[in-house]
Amino acid sequence: MKVLYLPVARLTFDVNLAEQMFKESKQALVNLPGIELSAPDELLSDPVKLDNFISQAGQHWDAVVFQDITFVDGQFISQTIDLVNAPVIIWGLREDLENGGRLRLNTLTGVMSTANTLMVNHRQYCCLIGNPDEDQTVIKLKSLLKVVAVYRRLHGMHLGVVGKYPAGFYFSDADNQLIHDTFGVSLFQYELADWLKQAETVSTQAYQKEMDFAKERVVGLNPADETVKRFAQFTAVAKHYIQEDHLSSLAMRCWPDFFTALHAAPCGIFSQLTDQQFPTACEHDIHGSLSMFILQELTTSAPYLGDIVNCFPERNEIVMWHCGFAAFSLANKRTRARAGVHPNRKIGLAMDFGLKPGKVTLLRVNFTGDGYRLITLSGTVLDRANAYQGTSAQIKLDCDAEAFLKTAIAQGYEPHFALAYGDVVKEVAELGSLLQLPVIQY
Repeated sequence: MKVLYLPVARLTFDVNLAEQMFKESKQALVNLPGIELSAPDELLSDPVKLDNFISQAGQHWDAVVFQDITFVDGQFISQTIDLVNAPVIIWGLREDLENGGRLRLNTLTGVMSTANTLMVNHRQYCCLIGNPDEDQTVIKLKSLLKVVAVYRRLHGMHLGVVGKYPAGFYFSDADNQLIHDTFGVSLFQYELADWLKQAETVSTQAYQKEMDFAKERVVGLNPADETVKRFAQFTAVAKHYIQEDHLSSLAMRCWPDFFTALHAAPCGIFSQLTDQQFPTACEHDIHGSLSMFILQELTTSAPYLGDIVNCFPERNEIVMWHCGFAAFSLANKRTRARAGVHPNRKIGLAMDFGLKPGKVTLLRVNFTGDGYRLITLSGTVLDRANAYQGTSAQIKLDCDAEAFLKTAIAQGYEPHFALAYGDVVKEVAELGSLLQLPVIQY
């Protein structure tokens, strides 16, 4: 990730303190892993110095860390965004406690001035306030850089849409232009019938790699079962298109086509692709696939997509479930990922396990009819037996479960929510800010 660091200051303030903050901040950035940093050797104390430094550094960056070390006026950030088109992380410092003496840096006023200029110019930004020697400042800086990296990956992302949504599943569809304009995502359309036909002729040699992947991870897998062979054949076809068209995630029609044409359940296929870091949403749910991808990138956990099928207000718990789809790595370690059959169609390959315990974040990229918003909340998956045949997670929410569901129904949230391990609710909110979308955070 390429990061441009711009420490700006006016020399009418406490120069010694400003230079100390600059050196410590620069070192904090240098110490961060995974970034390619360009930083000046001195404070950028006037617009000419700023212009010269950017001209020498170049204009193509993934993020700009714009540090208001002292108060500066809007010329500095205005000049920056004229030269560099990248999300801005505004970094402000903490002022000494008031003691009747001089206001040494006036950094917060500078932060607000910078933010105002960015807002008026409709530019993407986020902000942190903290000194470089504070652990929380470094943690926040890492978090914001990760959010910016996800924002950048969305812009240019290819999402494969395979088939049409099932009858009546209107929430699974998306407007190609609107999703591109909002997130930068391009939808690649494919005919499911073509993929199913191609799967019939995939050779053992071509699908063996996919079979071996599943054999190492799924308890009770029978490679001699014809449905398991078809699972591996179709997975190989999907991987071909993923690699050929550089797809980051998939949204795929599943029923009834897989059962009637492939004579196998799609659930195992989607589970394996998701476990291989290609989030795959069933029932053609495009926004569900996008939600899964965002959580995967923020957490590095394989994501899950499920329906909210039950609520226990007295325990503040909900149950998420789907009919046999979950990444193998999400299985409770007591049972591991187990091979099963689809609960309604009674055909394999599907998964049958409860999810492992741990802290999780839920997310829905929610389409309101007029535009997008992000819905996010957190909770803890409990160490419980599988609630229903298929895959499930019993989650104790951090918010009021009954109130959340009442709001979800009143405001028409879609039934599918993505889930991933880790608490990234704040990161989702920051991403929403960069995308200039409303965020509903529970």
